Amino acid sequence: MAYVHDYEWISRNYGVPARRNAPVRFKGRKGKVTATSEGYIRIKFDDEKRGKAGRVFHPTWKIEWLEQPALHATGAMEASE
Repeated sequence: MAYVHDYEWISRNYGVPARRNAPVRFKGRKGKVTATSEGYIRIKFDDEKRGKAGRVFHPTWKIEWLEQPALHATGAMEASE
């Protein structure tokens, strides 16, 4: 199970717009972030069969985030819609 603070921690420490269902691309494959674990993200690719759990990646390793982060007055990042 992913906790909100995991997404916040990843966003703050890696400067990416981490959130559940955030659209990403890895080596040309599009997918969505489905969970976090100890600073890593799990991605379910659009071309994978339903029911697959997805693969685990470091948030900055060859990951293209398809949203830009937006800064709040608190300095926390949030994905812009």
